[in-house]
Formats: sequence, C-alpha cells, structure tokens
Amino acid sequence: LPSKIKLLKNLESLDLIGNRFEGELPPELFSLSNLTELRLDYNYFHSHISTKIGMLRHLRHLLLGHNQFSGTIPTQIGRASQLTHLSLCHNQLTATIPSEIGDLGLLQELDIGMNAMVGSVPSELGRLSNLLTLRLRKIGNYTADFIGPLPNEFGSLSKLTFLDLHGIQLTGTIPSELGGCESLLSMNVSANLLEGTIPRSFEKLSKLAALDFSQNKHLDRTPGILCGMSALTDLQPNPCITGTESHGNNSNSSRSTPYLL
Repeated sequence: LPSKIKLLKNLESLDLIGNRFEGELPPELFSLSNLTELRLDYNYFHSHISTKIGMLRHLRHLLLGHNQFSGTIPTQIGRASQLTHLSLCHNQLTATIPSEIGDLGLLQELDIGMNAMVGSVPSELGRLSNLLTLRLRKIGNYTADFIGPLPNEFGSLSKLTFLDLHGIQLTGTIPSELGGCESLLSMNVSANLLEGTIPRSFEKLSKLAALDFSQNKHLDRTPGILCGMSALTDLQPNPCITGTESHGNNSNSSRSTPYLL
C-alpha cells in the first residue's frame, strides 16, 4: 500500500479482501482516524501488526486474517473500543493473547485461531458480554499450545452462539459455569486434554445443537445428561448409542449439521 494513502483523510472504509497485496502496512494507514472498516483478508501482508492500531478509535471491523503477519498482537488493540468484529486468523502470530482484548466491550466476533499462540486463554475474554462467536482453534501444522484450563469466566458469555476451541491443548475439566452460555448453538472442544465429566449445568443449554468433545481421552463419555438434551442434533462422540462410542450423530439427526464448527 502506498504511503500517500494518508491523503484520504475522510476515508471510512478500506476493503481490499482477496487480492495479492504484499509487504508491510504503511504507518500512514493508522493516521486515517475516520476509518470504521479495515478489511485486508486473503492477501500477503507481513511483518508486525502496528501498535498504532489503537489510534483507530472509530474502527468497527478489523479483518486481517489469511495473511502472513507475525510477532505479537499489540496490547494497544484494546484501545480500539468500537470494534465489533476482529479477525486475525491464519497468520503467524506468536506469544499470548493480550488480556486487553477483554476491554473491547462491543466485540461480537473474535477469531484468532490458526496462529502460533501460547500461554493461557485469558479470563478477561469473559468480559466480552456482546460476543457471539469465539474461535481459537488449531489444526494441522499450526503450533498453538495454550496452557491451562478453560476459564470459568466464559460462563458470563450469555450471548455466545459459536465456540470453537479445537486442538489448543486445554487441560483440566469443563467448567460448570459454561451452563450460563444459554445462547450456545455449537461448541467444539475436541482434540484437547480435558478430563472429568460433562457438567450437569449443560442441561441449561437448551439451544445447543452441536457438541464435539471427541479426542479427549480422559473425558468421561458416559451418557449422563447429554442424551436428554433434545436440541442436540450432532454429538461427537455419541454415548447415547448403545454399545458404541462412534462419532456418529444421535438417532434423531441427519449426518451433517450447519452448526458444527
């Protein structure tokens, strides 16, 4: 991007999704104080995400996914207080998720999966009271390894509908507080190191249509309360089918569902 972009002082939306732009983002980009949308997904931008990102106080949509950004997520991102959509997925970001993301009280979608993040999942994400979608997933060669449990504070995310935590090495038990996520449609905690049982509080998740807790070898797979959850149409593995722990669906469902992440 040319440095002369700074001349577009009244620019509110910059959408360059799906091109072949490459190189670093010019620092002049962050002087565009009227920007509400910055959509740069599916390009070849690289280097670090600038600490000046916090200067864009009117920014609502920040989509930088599917690029080659590296380094850390700057803590200054917490100053972009109008953000509703934040996607940094499919990059080469490292270090921990900054707790300052929890200051983004208007955030509805957060996707920072498919990076090389480490450390614990910050409990401050539980303050995102308007969050609808949270994706931290890892598959393939991505080296993300989060240490520690799923925060109890996630139970405060009462508007959350999609939760995808596949393959990020979570440990400990599934907190009973997740029963407070009463809007959940889909939850994927597969391929982790979870143990214990599915909490009885899941009976409150009356809208939950898809639940994947497969590939957690120390997580109890006895039927428990799951077989009585009438909204579930995709349960993996399915302990409700006698004599099997297969990955199939329960008896009143089809083979696929649009809800599974």
